[in-house]
Amino acid sequence: MILGGQSLGANKAIHYLATHPDSKIDKSFLLSPVNVDNLRDRISNKERLYLKKQIALGKFDDAMPFKLFHWQRGINQTGWNWLTDDTLNNTHIEPRAGFKQVHAIKQSGALLIGTHDGYSRGTLCSILKTLIIIC
Repeated sequence: MILGGQSLGANKAIHYLATHPDSKIDKSFLLSPVNVDNLRDRISNKERLYLKKQIALGKFDDAMPFKLFHWQRGINQTGWNWLTDDTLNNTHIEPRAGFKQVHAIKQSGALLIGTHDGYSRGTLCSILKTLIIIC
């Protein structure tokens, strides 16, 4: 069985493979995983303060009055999770900070990242060098 994912789906596939080493997945094909920190950088300070205040007030299920990242609608809890949950933040290019989940994957697979991918943060060369160091 081959597990594939594109964009945030690739991050989810990385997380699954890292946390289920005995799964029946034989190989993986990951297309342009997202660097979650890169997405977080697109959340303005005003939006961050709004979410923090709404969560403190217990307004978890109220709709955000803005689109997170300029494209995602959702509730305050979803916005807060994007700011605070690192479950899918598994493709840092800094060796000291990331790729722990990638390193935990036992299955072989392919990772495809475009040279101009705006969500990967860093250059293709820096990502590949990091993978070589980690793997």
